[in-house]
This record gives sequence, structure tokens and C-alpha cells, in this order.
Amino acid sequence: MKNFYKTLIAAIPLFGACASFKANEIPPRTVRNFLLDIQAVADSDNLDNIKFVAEKLKIAFIASPEKAIYDSSGRTIRGFEIAVEPTAESMEYKADHLTYRIFRPSHQTFSRVLISIPVNSSVLCVKPTDLVLIFGEGVKNFSPHLSSFGFTYENKQGEGIKTYFRFIQHGCLSEFGFNQNIDKE
Repeated sequence: MKNFYKTLIAAIPLFGACASFKANEIPPRTVRNFLLDIQAVADSDNLDNIKFVAEKLKIAFIASPEKAIYDSSGRTIRGFEIAVEPTAESMEYKADHLTYRIFRPSHQTFSRVLISIPVNSSVLCVKPTDLVLIFGEGVKNFSPHLSSFGFTYENKQGEGIKTYFRFIQHGCLSEFGFNQNIDKE
């Protein structure tokens, strides 16, 4: 019996190690590491690789089954959509407006992907100067109605991936996202 208790006490740390670690308990990354992880996704060749995107962005996702999307008549399938929902995310994000959608057009060999991720700037304040250090100069754009400005970058490998960053008045990154093959027919 004495050996049983010794074994049990020795095993307790193992049970604790098996407990799931919540993504929102992970300490925030440095601004540089945060942007390098975004850059890894931006420079990838396939945004519908959910596992890779999740690993780099520190977000746990669950993908819904493929759903047929019909044209306005309701008779012809235009393609198939997969909605990807976050189940846990780093405290650097605001999950309430996170979007990840994959659409595979019928009779095509590519996917259209949209990812939009709001940033919790009270946890991590990424400034435009930080962005330029990692991504270089992008195409700057303004949104006078939203009092915001942003930058857009294109994947240098020509994989149809665009990355955008949106900054709000106080100068911190408020949102970033990716799209792939949006204009491709």
C-alpha cells in the first residue's frame, strides 16, 4: 500500500501536464514575434491549411463540414464553404469578430479564403513603424469614414495571397487579415 501512494504521488504531476493549456493563458508575444508569425502565414502558399494558420497565429480552430452554396435560383451549386471557428485564442486577439472562411468554387482547383482577426491593442500595441520593419513598405490606404488607415502587402511567391493591416486613431494595430484568390475566376 505504501508503494501505491508513492506511485500516486509521483503520478500527480503527470496528470497536471495532461490538462489542456488554454490559448488565452499563453503570455503575449513580443511585437516582433507577433509580426513574424503573421509574416509566415502571409508568405505561405495556402491559407486553407487550417492547422498551419492556427499554429502560427496561436488560435485553436474547429472547421465545420463543407456546406454547398447555391446560386440565386437555388438549383445550381456555386461551390462549397467551410466555416472555421475559433475555440481558443491568444489574449492578443478579440475573438468576437474573428472570421475565417474557405470557399471552393465548383469545377475549380483553387480555394478562396478570407481571414480577418481583430487585435486586442490593450495587450499588444503594434505601431506602423513596427510593421514596416518586418514587412517593408506596403501600399498605404486610408478610410476617412472609419478614421483609420492601413497597409496592404502581396505575397511575393505569387500565390494570390494579400495581407492587410488596419490601424485606428491611437496608432495601434486594430485588425489584420488575409485573403487568397479573391479575384480569381
